[in-house]
Amino acid sequence: MFATINTGPHSSAQGPRVTEAADGRVTMSTGRGTLTGFPVGRLAPMGV
Repeated sequence: MFATINTGPHSSAQGPRVTEAADGRVTMSTGRGTLTGFPVGRLAPMGV
């Protein structure tokens, strides 16, 4: 399954989902490494 995550205030990344953390963050593969962030369309929990 593919995921889209926010990587900054004005950027995002898409790729195959590798893992999902308990706090809702998703780790995805970029082909050159991995990126972790909150999925687009989902609110980040307070205090993170």
